[in-house]
Amino acid sequence: MFTNIKLLFINRKKITAIYFIASLALSLIIAFAGLYLYLIDDLNTKSKLAETALQDKMDTVHEELQSTLYNTPLSCSEESMKHLRAKTFTSPIFKRFGLFDKEYKIYCTNSGPQNIQIFSSIEERIKESQNNTTVSLISGTYNKLGYQAFIAYYQSKSGLGISGLASPTSLSREIDYVLPPYYSYRLTLGKLTLVSNRLPANTPLLGRTQASLDDWAMTFSIYLPTGFYWHSINNLIPYITIIWLLIFITLCLTHLGFQRYHQSLIYGLKEAIETGSIEIYYQPLVSLKDKQAHGLEALIRWDSPHHGRVSPPTIIETSRRFNLLNDLTWMVIKKVGDFYRENPNLLKDISTAVNIDRLTLLDSSCTSKLTGILKEYPELKGKLFLEVTETYALTDEELPLMISTLSEIKKLGIRLSVDDFGTGYSGLDFLRRFPFDTLKIDRIFIANLQEDAFTPQVVTSVVSLAKELNMTVVAEGVERQEQLDIIEPLGVQLIQGYYFSAPLPEKKALKWIKERQE
Repeated sequence: MFTNIKLLFINRKKITAIYFIASLALSLIIAFAGLYLYLIDDLNTKSKLAETALQDKMDTVHEELQSTLYNTPLSCSEESMKHLRAKTFTSPIFKRFGLFDKEYKIYCTNSGPQNIQIFSSIEERIKESQNNTTVSLISGTYNKLGYQAFIAYYQSKSGLGISGLASPTSLSREIDYVLPPYYSYRLTLGKLTLVSNRLPANTPLLGRTQASLDDWAMTFSIYLPTGFYWHSINNLIPYITIIWLLIFITLCLTHLGFQRYHQSLIYGLKEAIETGSIEIYYQPLVSLKDKQAHGLEALIRWDSPHHGRVSPPTIIETSRRFNLLNDLTWMVIKKVGDFYRENPNLLKDISTAVNIDRLTLLDSSCTSKLTGILKEYPELKGKLFLEVTETYALTDEELPLMISTLSEIKKLGIRLSVDDFGTGYSGLDFLRRFPFDTLKIDRIFIANLQEDAFTPQVVTSVVSLAKELNMTVVAEGVERQEQLDIIEPLGVQLIQGYYFSAPLPEKKALKWIKERQE
């Protein structure tokens, strides 16, 4: 046992190295992926804010053009020019205004009368816009970007329109206020750049967003360069180191806790087997003829004081790994012996099956142990079944030894059953060489009875095989009436499953049997 326990504690240096590398890899994944997701989310958030700020600015432009156009005389009089100059003087955006008529001719500006035809492309954009607005670009001296100025246009329902000349910085100022300096952006009109702090060509990008201001025929793009991502990673190195150490410590502590849990589980299980504190539940095997219990299956249940309810597969696997399986098997059989000794009349016509692993059967002391138990509990003679589980295939050396052991067990008056037939390694040759008394069809076949037409044919073939070998057939896992209706005509003799009864503790099992008999 202690040799096996050492296997649980793999070389500490190796484990430490594995956790060291795993925690580093995990911390890097968290940092790289987390930063990427954060920056992409931040890009989307900032883009919406910038788009909203730009839209608000253009709404302000629209409102100022409307207010300037309101009550403006139709002629380019001195009064009109004074009105435009006054509005220019108080405007936070525009440097000059111009008025145009229904023919899209600018007839008046701050400086005096004009006769300038607006380009047809601008005219079309004004007509297509929902609010009769658009912008165009001109060369000027308002800043040093490619197109130094833009003109915003608005036309009222009466046909009278107004244009306003402004610096692109009046737009970029709003965007720069919202966007951090590491973002790049570009505001375009068609293929022409209105305002931009765009990165050099071929700069790798981590992400990009784009929005359209349809009323103004403008497109707004925001870019996040990859270089900022690596710059941020470099700044996160101290935090990555902390995460690395935390994950490493967590893994080590978890492994230590896992070791201690299993070590305590092993010792707790060993003690439970020695003291017999593992409880035995019994599930009835009911005959389809008289609906009476003709047999029981003994099943283990363990409520550990330190680990709570431990599942039977965990008990079996732990027992197998740490050489406790034989002791567990003999303990279960002895408890079944006590069960019969205490209730001889009620159980006189009922047999009980106990699962036994093939490793236990291949143990050289198996037959002598069973002989000793039968001497101690003669009540078990003719009542004890051993269910052989299909856990692995027998080698050429093991097969004759298994057949010899099973023959000796049969001579003791103990009957044998193949458990979970069809899901393991039981071969027809093995059944032919040594016919068992009972064959149990695995619950997976029962569960699939209604799913396809093939499964009932398999069950029928298994029943026919069992009859040829003089074996009783038990169907496991029957839970519903529909399954019972399909099974009954196939020739199965005994039913085991929740349809009739779940596994029950001793007192409830006895009560169930008594009620059936009465």
